[in-house]
Amino acid sequence: MLKKVNKAIEALHKFHDEVKRDWSSSNQRFLGHVVRSPPITFNCGTEGFTEDYAVVALDRTKIKKAFKGNVIDLGMEISRDKFNNMMCPRYLSTPPSQLQVS
Repeated sequence: MLKKVNKAIEALHKFHDEVKRDWSSSNQRFLGHVVRSPPITFNCGTEGFTEDYAVVALDRTKIKKAFKGNVIDLGMEISRDKFNNMMCPRYLSTPPSQLQVS
């Protein structure tokens, strides 16, 4: 357990040093600019969803090569079905083509 804690502390110190070195001044924290950000729209399309987005042009010199885009790490705590039901309550586990109307 102590070994794991020491490893975490070492990683935190390394991260702190990187932040101080690479992100301390405001010009280092500027990553890009907003290209398009239309007003939020409610009840869009036939599904009635909310449309809220922005397009951002990133300065590639400030983004690491490992950057994968817009990613959410949910770990192993949530199943795919539970996530889909939370994000899209109207999501059907049975495709509409396989539903039977009686």
